[in-house]
Amino acid sequence: ASWRDGMGVAWYNPEGGERHAEHWLDGSATTLGVRLFRDDLKGQDGIWWELMVLFNPRDNEVDFRMPERAHKASWAIEVHTHTEAGAHSIKGGGTIKLPPRCLVLLH
Repeated sequence: ASWRDGMGVAWYNPEGGERHAEHWLDGSATTLGVRLFRDDLKGQDGIWWELMVLFNPRDNEVDFRMPERAHKASWAIEVHTHTEAGAHSIKGGGTIKLPPRCLVLLH
């Protein structure tokens, strides 16, 4: 999808910035996040118009800095493979600790 039509995909590194070619070529840079959004769904009840999936395939814990959201909104943890999800959130710019070999879905 293109950014112009209100839909998009962005890939992030644990430092909170978008991944660039050098990140994809670095075989040790395996922890990443993917952000998906559809602006045309923004504001609709019961619809996640934006979500973030974090992957840590490593054998060690990794700190992952979350990207900022519009209006300083927090990210809500919906699925976490190492802890119980629900009622947990993290502010954009904040850091979440990713345990070894885990996946986290936030919206």
